[in-house]
Amino acid sequence: MRTFIKILLAISLILAFFWLVVMKVISRLAAAFGVSGPCPYELSWLVDNPIRQNAIPRLLDRVGIRPGERVLELGPGPGAFTVEAARRAGPGGRVVAVDIQPAMIAQVEARVRQAGLTNVETHVASAHNLPLPAGSIDRAFLLTVLGEIPDPNRALAELHRVLAPDGVLSVGEAFLDPDYPFPVETVRRVEVAGFQLIERHGNFWEYALNFRRVTHDAPAGLEIMACPACHAALTWREAENALRCTACGTDYPVRQGIPHFVAPATLTGLNRRFASLYDWFSWFYRLFSKIAFAYIGMPEAAGFRLAERHGNLWDYTLNFRRVRIDSGVTP
Repeated sequence: MRTFIKILLAISLILAFFWLVVMKVISRLAAAFGVSGPCPYELSWLVDNPIRQNAIPRLLDRVGIRPGERVLELGPGPGAFTVEAARRAGPGGRVVAVDIQPAMIAQVEARVRQAGLTNVETHVASAHNLPLPAGSIDRAFLLTVLGEIPDPNRALAELHRVLAPDGVLSVGEAFLDPDYPFPVETVRRVEVAGFQLIERHGNFWEYALNFRRVTHDAPAGLEIMACPACHAALTWREAENALRCTACGTDYPVRQGIPHFVAPATLTGLNRRFASLYDWFSWFYRLFSKIAFAYIGMPEAAGFRLAERHGNLWDYTLNFRRVRIDSGVTP
């Protein structure tokens, strides 16, 4: 009997190690090479189990849906959160569920019909091209979804576009998910896309981070820029955080104030792989920057807010914007 228990315990430990460690390594390598994807419909029962259903109220409390809001749920899967989110938005609000898999959306629609709700709108679409107009959403949330999107940066740019000024983006992750990113990685990636962290919930095992959409300024030197394809003038489109050619209509994304005239998706071979790996490792550089400034006595609390980052660990430039400091003295 003892031998049987030991064997059972050993098997359990091996399976736990494989799921919690090995699968995460495989997932990160797959993402680095651009081959990540959503949870297959056939495995939807993994994300729609009694344990997760009991956690729905707690997880949606962190999202903070208010009555009357226009809410986007990106990657609803089988719709475990959709019905409760629609109830919280109320008759005056609306929930838009977008998933790339038609079978998942069919499950969402069936649940909505069964619940008798009329304030839910569904779309089969990619996170890279959301079928929504600019500024049409008050609050968006992704629960264990961001790591499954092949190009998270492009998806975040789309979320920035569809969110209204001061709109809120909520990103939730759980350690049991093979695509789990560490909180510092999520903060870095989302803030680069034009959001500011305003709330933290949970812990390392399960967390939710709420961000506020930040208004972008036009990149410096816009008046002397030209379209690389046709050499026509460019105009600034804040909602899309992009430059648009006035002649051919091509959009060029702007990240951290820097126009990107070459799309990462167009890179091939080693160029694409090195670009993905650099992005994955760059959080080390950002951590080093904060440590360096704390060491030399120039924290952001001195009256400046970090606006742009350039370079890497060996050679970097940090641009700060002057901010007003409250002296605490009443006149």
